[in-house]
Amino acid sequence: MVTIEPDVPTVAKQPAPVDAPEAYRQGDVLLVRERDGFSLPESVRLVERDDAGRIVLAFGEATGHAHAVVDPDANLFEAQLGFRYLVVGGDGVDLLHEEHAPIRLRPGCYRVHRQREYRYTAWGQATGESQWISD
Repeated sequence: MVTIEPDVPTVAKQPAPVDAPEAYRQGDVLLVRERDGFSLPESVRLVERDDAGRIVLAFGEATGHAHAVVDPDANLFEAQLGFRYLVVGGDGVDLLHEEHAPIRLRPGCYRVHRQREYRYTAWGQATGESQWISD
């Protein structure tokens, strides 16, 4: 019996540029690692953990699920204009969510972004309205 392999084109995997930021996405949360030597702005405040001891990066209003870190080797800070930074120490931490695989974060400082959904008219013009994506 002769096996004939399908004619499937191969896709060359291209390495990321050397200066590309390290980024992780879990649902509607994006973490971008700041470069080594980054200093937090002076005006930051420590964000308290919830009653379960978690650092909640985003909370799903519909499901009650949360993108969260439970490890004590992390702290969340909020700066002016709502910028948030997750500072990870020790050997790293896991970003957890009930509907996603955990993501291991190595030590460093990560800028926390939440995905937004923008509204457009039927003609493709932005209405200026937006809302957080619900995960």
